[in-house]
Amino acid sequence: VEAGVPPDRVISVPAGAPPEESDDPSESKRYVWAFEALADGLSGVGRYVIATDNDGAGRALRNDLVAILGKAKVCYVDWPEGVKDANEFLLQKGKDELAFYLSREIKPWPVKGLYRMSEIPEPPPLELWNLGFPEFENKINFAPTTLSVVTGYPGHGKSHMMQQVWFNIVREYGIRVAIFSAETRIKPFLRRNLRQFYWGMAEYRMDPRQLREADNFIEAHFILMDPGDDVPTMPWMIDSIEIAAQRYGCRAAIIDPWNKISEDFDARQETETRWIGRMLDLLIQMSRGLSIHTQVIAH
Repeated sequence: VEAGVPPDRVISVPAGAPPEESDDPSESKRYVWAFEALADGLSGVGRYVIATDNDGAGRALRNDLVAILGKAKVCYVDWPEGVKDANEFLLQKGKDELAFYLSREIKPWPVKGLYRMSEIPEPPPLELWNLGFPEFENKINFAPTTLSVVTGYPGHGKSHMMQQVWFNIVREYGIRVAIFSAETRIKPFLRRNLRQFYWGMAEYRMDPRQLREADNFIEAHFILMDPGDDVPTMPWMIDSIEIAAQRYGCRAAIIDPWNKISEDFDARQETETRWIGRMLDLLIQMSRGLSIHTQVIAH
């Protein structure tokens, strides 16, 4: 009121602040007055400004009041360092300074998941990888932090084509890629494909020097994921990709094919479709967290 706020717009809290935040303010007798006031018309207010003391009890009270009044209408005031409350501010700086501070420093209560554009940090520039085919330029690019799903008719060369694409990306950008190849045997077939991509000729035409050079390139840029005799599961896959990214610096991971991953859901509680959706969400989160591209080959 001393700072110019009309008396009918100021409310004090009966019995002061609680020693700690309430588990459920709606069940606390301490706040009966608040619910009575809301029922008597306080709920019609357009905005609440909470200016509690700058100490543990004051912040506990503030959190309780936010829970009671609702985040949508609540704003708050944080007092400067060394100032306990509005009274200390008034005594130290005077009513005009207090009025100015109250007009300038009122902040909306933060709500997780709601932001103004200016509150969202600027992301780094998006890194794009060209697929290495002129026909795809300006049409399709891959990028870290994203997930791609490649599908098509069985036996039409999905795996072979994407092996070529990732070889092109590896050679162009110098990145390292992890590959889970469950249907194309790593030796001799996947190695043969990579050798042929490297030289652009059939493997049987390469001399020992050419084979060594191609193999050195493969050794430096490709990490192979293979569970051996174990059945590949999604936890194993995610763990392997995380290690490939963190230990070997892989920027991309290819799961080829999806149907070789063991489905570990309880059919009594979850459908296959829901499980697939959950797993894709995990892969997206992992891709963002590790800043890698994850690709799934799906029949």
